[in-house]
Amino acid sequence: MFYCSFTIIISKGCPPDICDEDSFTPLMCAAWKGNCEAGGILLKEGSAIETLDYNQKNCLHLAVEMDHVEFVKMLLRHVNSVNIINATSKMEWTPLHYAAENGNVEIMRCLLDAGANLTCKDHQVKSPLHIAASHGKLKFTAAALHEQPDTINESDRRGMTPLLLASKHGHHHVVRYLLKTGADISSRNSHEMTALSLAAMKGNVHVISVLLQFHSNVNAQDKDWDDAAHLLLHANANFCILNRKRHSVLDLAANYKREAIAAAILNNKNWEKAMNLRDSEGNTPMNMLIEKLPSCAEIVFNKCMRYSHTDQSHPDYSVTYDFKYLDPGPDDVSTLKQKKRYFALNVVYAFFIQQIIDNELPSASWDQGGCPVFNESDPMIGPHINRLENGRYVYSSMGVWVLESYLILYIVLEGIHKCYEIYIKRLDFCMDLSNWNDLIAFTATLIFILPPGRVPCAFQWNCGVLGILLSYLRFITLLQRLDYVGIYVTMFWTTVKSLLKAMAVYVLFMIAFAFTFRITFGKQFSYSTELRSFLTTFAMTMGEFGRENIFSSELSIFEASSYILFLLFLFTMPLVLVNLMIGISIGDIEAIRASSDIKRMSLQVDVTYSLESKLPVFLQRKVYSATYVDYPNKPRLGLLTKVRHFLIGEPSSGFLSDEVTDDNSLNESIGDIKNCVDTQKDFQSVVLIVLQQHGDLLRELARKNDIYTENLDNVSFLVKGHTDMVTDRTATPC
Repeated sequence: MFYCSFTIIISKGCPPDICDEDSFTPLMCAAWKGNCEAGGILLKEGSAIETLDYNQKNCLHLAVEMDHVEFVKMLLRHVNSVNIINATSKMEWTPLHYAAENGNVEIMRCLLDAGANLTCKDHQVKSPLHIAASHGKLKFTAAALHEQPDTINESDRRGMTPLLLASKHGHHHVVRYLLKTGADISSRNSHEMTALSLAAMKGNVHVISVLLQFHSNVNAQDKDWDDAAHLLLHANANFCILNRKRHSVLDLAANYKREAIAAAILNNKNWEKAMNLRDSEGNTPMNMLIEKLPSCAEIVFNKCMRYSHTDQSHPDYSVTYDFKYLDPGPDDVSTLKQKKRYFALNVVYAFFIQQIIDNELPSASWDQGGCPVFNESDPMIGPHINRLENGRYVYSSMGVWVLESYLILYIVLEGIHKCYEIYIKRLDFCMDLSNWNDLIAFTATLIFILPPGRVPCAFQWNCGVLGILLSYLRFITLLQRLDYVGIYVTMFWTTVKSLLKAMAVYVLFMIAFAFTFRITFGKQFSYSTELRSFLTTFAMTMGEFGRENIFSSELSIFEASSYILFLLFLFTMPLVLVNLMIGISIGDIEAIRASSDIKRMSLQVDVTYSLESKLPVFLQRKVYSATYVDYPNKPRLGLLTKVRHFLIGEPSSGFLSDEVTDDNSLNESIGDIKNCVDTQKDFQSVVLIVLQQHGDLLRELARKNDIYTENLDNVSFLVKGHTDMVTDRTATPC
């Protein structure tokens, strides 16, 4: 039936080589699908094999590309010219290139038998061997090298040999075969990269292992001085080499997020050499590790803690913390070059990296250095200098003048401080809303109290109200930095931000009802203007309805619609939207609680860093401590306790009762030792008795077999004598 259909179509005058919009002939379609029956009919009807489609492919290209072996064999039986077999497509690929891509050895042999050229090259000067190696086709690679063994080290336009291509694409089986066959392991491409460099660049661990087995050069460098040491640490590669841009292996591993490479470097015995390498700005890899590879940064932190004893319950157990990577200090190279001191905790809390925040080293750094400075600098925690002796204010004329003078002096000092911050932070100062709050509060307060001694006017009173409000907002912001109260302040501000996002819809509803109430209840004072109507609507949303004042006899024509409108308002505003706002707040509470503590610590670190950065360098040197030794099992004595111990001695000093206790403990120790010795004596006597019995048994066996036993008798005599001596000692009372 299939044959009849084709015959009828062709007999009706349809040419067998008719093309569609993609220049596909019916024979090409049959080759693409591998339909040998249709292809045979078309070939009998005279369909041309050499016809090309829009990609310059003929039927043989398509059949080989789609891996149809039988169709290829059928086409080769009808090919009259070698030019068709070696014809190239738009990519200058011959049918052998497509066979290499699929790794079909059977098609390759059919093409070679028909006269195909195995050394033909495409537009990138790649032969079928290059294609097979880059796609990991081991059998095709072996067959091609069997036919043309001298092409094993041929390179393409970029200098890539089959070995380099297989190494780059991670085909370790092909790499091993090529090396065994004789491929040059030291070959390089146009960028001077070796097979090991290409494998390391792509992170092909199995290929690297094979190349190392064949003694590849682990320190070979390319044009940019980049070496292949990222994954070659086990081969003692030098990973402290800097490239032309002064980037180390660890820098590149962190930049490209190669966690395995960075972890291998940091777990090496020479990890400190890698961490001490600096870029052109004097920075160590620490900053990039924190930002991009926090797990590797945690490895560094763990290595910066040294423990004195394996037993954590030991009384002299101590932990030595090394902070040189968290805080290099004021004399570090990066500080001198950038004129800005590096503080790793700023980066940690800026990115909210919980994995690092929970580490012991950053916590110890904050407890040892940052926390005391913060406590002394924060007005909520530090010393209070504004207390009156009687605990209350006296509002006399002199008292008001003193308070005004103090406020003016305080605002002037704060103004100088803000000017210095503007000089240091520049545009960053304007991006912080708290700075604008402080400036407006100081300005409003100055307007209120100046000139001193005069009664404020109405405008000054309004400025005073604004100053009080903003001052308390500043006070609440300071509370945010405290350990116990700060988490709730942070949660409050985060909830406000979430609610403000929903207010975009909420305000539209209030405006809609405010204008409708303005028209409906316009004769009442509460709705006489648009502003009053909006404020009354807002108050009604909070629960202040006043229904008896709304529905009066003055509704006239709006009586029916006012009831409907009021019921719609009750359902929409207090019930739906208010409950929606509550749901948003409750839904975010867990996420808010999780992030508020980190936010609080971030604020504390920022305050501490800002304060230390403003100190003179000689004071920074006094405050800075690179290491810190902590004794967790020893009691932490306060100042008064230390003074008391200095004056009257410690409770455990040598008095009579303590000496008696020491004698008792010594007697107990001697008794324990005596019991152990007695136990060992009993065990030794049992062992010697067993040995004597074994000796007697062996001696009897020797006599029955006429064996000379003089040496055995001597040994038995010694054992028996030693047994008697042990027995006598055991029986002797102590």
